[in-house]
Amino acid sequence: LSRSSMIAFTAGMVALIYYTKSKFLFTVLLLVCLVGYVIIPPQVIARINLTFYSAYGVPIRIGAKTLMVDKSTYERIHIWNKIGDVMLISPLIGHGVNAFRVIDSQPARLLAEGGIIGLGLFIWLMRRIFRQAQRVFHKSDDWIWKAFGCGYSAVLIALLFHSLGAATFI
Repeated sequence: LSRSSMIAFTAGMVALIYYTKSKFLFTVLLLVCLVGYVIIPPQVIARINLTFYSAYGVPIRIGAKTLMVDKSTYERIHIWNKIGDVMLISPLIGHGVNAFRVIDSQPARLLAEGGIIGLGLFIWLMRRIFRQAQRVFHKSDDWIWKAFGCGYSAVLIALLFHSLGAATFI
């Protein structure tokens, strides 16, 4: 029931529809969303609602508005405040592996452990991998390689979205 996984799945499907330009896939995804709302187990809906309607919520200020969010969501937002403080001490190279006990955000973990240089190298690597998958997708004449390039691109996008709320690439 990971909310990051739900967001990642959605991002991956949107990417897949965008790359394939498939009206059939779009229609299937739309139907799954519409029918899914009716057949989704109550536990999943409760987990999603827990994010913003928690009786044991923690107040967090976003702009001029204060929201009550569950502790998990609070930690994922609050970690960026901690990372900001840490970046003042060692912004370029970070503090090394396992400098912090738990960081449930890959970009935040990369900044804390590897600094701006580490995050920059990660972005460079992800960009290279993505461009290679796109090259295979667009330049291949064989359908299997086209499918591989398209699927690999969509999965990489899904993993990058997932990494915003989890330590995905460790």
